[in-house]
Amino acid sequence: MKVDYNNKLQTKVISNIQKKTRRLANFKAKTETKVALLHFLNMRLRQIPFAAKIFILTNVQKRISKIQ
Repeated sequence: MKVDYNNKLQTKVISNIQKKTRRLANFKAKTETKVALLHFLNMRLRQIPFAAKIFILTNVQKRISKIQ
């Protein structure tokens, strides 16, 4: 997917993904879970359509809150 930085919603979602990835890196969670979630974020979010990213981000957020 080509990134359109003029699209505010898209830019917001992308910055949210980056924030969550950074937060994940700082987690004191189990290493396996951390690696799995980082891998999930990095690999999956590149390949999927934009509309699905918001859905996935909410799921990732739920998983993250369970870990904390």
